[in-house]
Amino acid sequence: MGPITPNPRPALLTAIAAFHLVSGISLIALAAAGVVSAGEWVLIPNLASNVVTIAMFGFGIHNVLVSVGLFSGFRWGWFLAQFGFVLAVVRNAMGFVLIENVKDEFGELANGVEVYFFSYVARAIVAMVLTQYMLTRTVSDQYRVDENTARRFTLVAAVVCILLAATAYVLRRVLV
Repeated sequence: MGPITPNPRPALLTAIAAFHLVSGISLIALAAAGVVSAGEWVLIPNLASNVVTIAMFGFGIHNVLVSVGLFSGFRWGWFLAQFGFVLAVVRNAMGFVLIENVKDEFGELANGVEVYFFSYVARAIVAMVLTQYMLTRTVSDQYRVDENTARRFTLVAAVVCILLAATAYVLRRVLV
């Protein structure tokens, strides 16, 4: 089903789509530059940097797809954007909770723990606001997502993201 835009797209939604486009292209370019500068792709000796590079490609592709979906008015664009915002809430909440573990593992942080606490909390709050914005009638109607579907999807996305974060945490503890 193609895009049907019932009303003019809200300015904030346009800004969100533009930000996703710029950040997606930037992440893909940085990941590609990292692969090129590394000279070769060896999975075992430098597993951590390979995981970061793969994550950068993944988030970059996700952001470009979100941008295309939001700009074009496709319904799937709303779902991808909402999943990304929910993931950002969970990821930053987990960072806030686990920052002390990082300090214990790697020693004193350069800027002090307080800066990281504030950073994680601020990003989680922004992601929560954007998650709620995507649930507003104006935005959900723009992408033909009814209120029950939007809330149900957000809840399922939260559960999936929490399970992914917990799995990543356990794997990190086991593998490192």
